Amino acid sequence: MDISEYMFPVVERPVAPHDLENQSGFVNGNEFINQYKAIVREDTDEIISVVKQSYNLIPNETLISSLLDHLRRLGIISYIDEGHSFVNSHRMRLQVTFPGITIKDGDTEIAQCLFLSNSYDRTEPIRIAFGGVRFTCENGMVFREILAQHSARHTQGFRMDHYLEQGLRSAQENWPSVERRIMALASTPVKAELYDRIYRALGLSFTDMILAALPETHWQVYNEATWIVSHQIAKEKRADYQEALSRAFEL
Repeated sequence: MDISEYMFPVVERPVAPHDLENQSGFVNGNEFINQYKAIVREDTDEIISVVKQSYNLIPNETLISSLLDHLRRLGIISYIDEGHSFVNSHRMRLQVTFPGITIKDGDTEIAQCLFLSNSYDRTEPIRIAFGGVRFTCENGMVFREILAQHSARHTQGFRMDHYLEQGLRSAQENWPSVERRIMALASTPVKAELYDRIYRALGLSFTDMILAALPETHWQVYNEATWIVSHQIAKEKRADYQEALSRAFEL
């Protein structure tokens, strides 16, 4: 996968009153100039956002290069997976899959993966989350309830070495727990209470799509839900759906 599109240059620039006009939550005025700065995409001169001076700009390129460098030094076999990766001027999410770390699900395998997220518009912190991807259909999953998830606000900075090594250690230790949870879900008949949780988290139309497949167990419900997310939901929105399903199924 070509990741050059993730590496576009971003810089900080002083703000002028007209920079604030299209930024939600700001009132045009000179009193803001010393308190805020603009985050600008340098190759297009696009003003991505206006943020407080305390915001610490951490480019995608810095995060991705550090992540890949640490994985190489740790000797972990991995590849960048475009299945659930996306980037735009405001946000990015990069999926890295570990093909040698798998669990069985019947005749198929689920490989462990990592999701690295970043934003320049204050919509989310820097985040490393662990989950899985099914080889046969590329269903993406986030196991935030069992595996590690680490995040940091841009005002705090982000230590890739600390969060990555801590996350990988936790993911390795708890990976068998994911398999045990899957086995439990596969043996649990569908109950109305599960659909109620999905409805409250993701709405009626999403729940109706699952019901149409007539799943018989909790694991079949989860597989149908992750298939819908992975094939019918825009990549920019998948993380929210995957995390909601993780909570609903205690994964």
